[in-house]
Amino acid sequence: MDRLPGNEAIRTLYWDIETTDLNADFGELIHFGYWWHHERKPRLLSINDYRGWKRLPVERRDKYIVAAVREVITQADVIVGHYSSKFDLPFIQTRLLVHRLHHLPKVTHVDTWRIARGQLKFRSNRMANIAEKLELKDLKDKVDARIWRRLLATMRQRSRRSASTVFRTSVRNGRWLRS
Repeated sequence: MDRLPGNEAIRTLYWDIETTDLNADFGELIHFGYWWHHERKPRLLSINDYRGWKRLPVERRDKYIVAAVREVITQADVIVGHYSSKFDLPFIQTRLLVHRLHHLPKVTHVDTWRIARGQLKFRSNRMANIAEKLELKDLKDKVDARIWRRLLATMRQRSRRSASTVFRTSVRNGRWLRS
């Protein structure tokens, strides 16, 4: 494991988010999949994990998960994601602003999409294409649109089946990022 000056271990976080929309002023954060480099298993935060989220106005329902995501990310020395500088991080920063929570502090950020775009020449820099070309065991899953619609339509009923499919996708994304 890499070390910081003073012999402290570098805390590296691999992460991905799932949202209800591509625009953070309209959509909500529903899942935050993450994996600490030093741990054996990934973790998932879900909007369903937080009591009282259903009682909040629709534009504020993800307040608790957004606050929890901030707490996780602030523990990291390095964060690693794919297309995270263009989507995930701005989405989270915007949701923090909407909820009047403190923005994320500056942290070293590695975006594998930026690396692929700037230093490699793939036909497409999408995670699934890169994973396929590199013949990685855990390819990025594509979640069927019907599952997404079912998840979004039944969030209030805590759709375990759809949520578990999305969680497996986040886990595979984390494995891919760690590769």
